[in-house]
Amino acid sequence: SVRLFMIFAALIACGILVIEFLIAREYMAFPASYESFGQIRGLLVLQPVLTLLFLLITLCMAIMIVTQVGKPLSEMVELMREQQTVPLTGASELRQVTQTYNDFLIKSRHSHERLAYEASHDALTDVFNRTAYEMLMHGVDTDHIALILVDIDHFKSVNDLYGHDVGDRVLKRVADVLRHSFRSVDHICRIGGDEFVVIMTRANSSLRDLVLSKINRA
Repeated sequence: SVRLFMIFAALIACGILVIEFLIAREYMAFPASYESFGQIRGLLVLQPVLTLLFLLITLCMAIMIVTQVGKPLSEMVELMREQQTVPLTGASELRQVTQTYNDFLIKSRHSHERLAYEASHDALTDVFNRTAYEMLMHGVDTDHIALILVDIDHFKSVNDLYGHDVGDRVLKRVADVLRHSFRSVDHICRIGGDEFVVIMTRANSSLRDLVLSKINRA
């Protein structure tokens, strides 16, 4: 729509220039006939009309630029500072830029979340790793938690006799058992080769004993 107004404005400006040229040519042809004088008078009447129309179109263009570009652009900059997605508003070119930014922002968020997840989780068992365990221990209320240390008996012999592929399956099985034995608010961590730690939040002795009995039956 802005381009359409620009085309109209350019056409009217060309019309004004043509009228100026015709008026100048008629004046150059003096002494003018009555018909020439009538033509000049018609051109003089048409010239301010076209000029006024040109000014009106220019004003409309300015208003459209403010509403279609200026305001959406300022809102876009503010949302970009807050790293938020931007609504697709304004001129078509601005919407294209906005869509490109939104796509980049979403991909960047996904990449950041993936990297953060990989940095805090064990790649084999998909539970928290040792780094996450240390961070969790700094942030929990140690007066209201229970720590359960879990290791796998004779795990080295399993690796030696059956190979590391079988050992990996054993570790995954242990992690699955722990996940299904504890609450979602508890934290399961693998801190070593066959060593796991469970941080039970808001725990008491009866709850801890209940979970231990479930693990022993698994």
